Amino acid sequence: PLSKLFRIESEFHMLKNRSQGVRVRESMKALGLLPYDAFRSFNSKQTGQLSPEEVWGALEFLGLKDLTPKDIFGFIEAADKNADGNIDYMEFLDILRDPNAKEGEDQLDDDDTKSGKELKELKVVQPKGAKELKAYQDTELKEEGQHQEREMAEAKMEAARRRMEIETEQEQKDVADGKGAPNPLAGDGCIAW
Repeated sequence: PLSKLFRIESEFHMLKNRSQGVRVRESMKALGLLPYDAFRSFNSKQTGQLSPEEVWGALEFLGLKDLTPKDIFGFIEAADKNADGNIDYMEFLDILRDPNAKEGEDQLDDDDTKSGKELKELKVVQPKGAKELKAYQDTELKEEGQHQEREMAEAKMEAARRRMEIETEQEQKDVADGKGAPNPLAGDGCIAW
């Protein structure tokens, strides 16, 4: 979808996220996990949404190693259509769909996604990296705040510069129209600005 294009930093990041989705799909097939069972297994808090910690635990369980908090948040950002910071079941299914598949081919049906196993029969995958993810978020928020402060300072400087330009133009126009005195005004041994 076009909306993903505007949320993702570059083509490289989009390709990386897509390849991670393929890796998740292939790893689940290799482990014999159906999507619904996998989602319930990864959703250790049983909230109906995968939090960043649960996503990290799930990706490591599926064989994606050496992940960083940035990778996890990038993966979530690419999948998270409602921008709530979590991945719900429908978003999870979208990750597993083959974007190159033709209509009706390799698409997931409800019958294909559920095995009917009870939750107690499934292995619950433990969340991972809560501290690292929190530290990364704090750093990102701090950097974003600093960036916004810099932008505001630049905007104030630009507004002040523009205000001075307007005042100067007005003074020049007034002098040309004979309404005002030249700046500086030189008079009886005194100069005024």
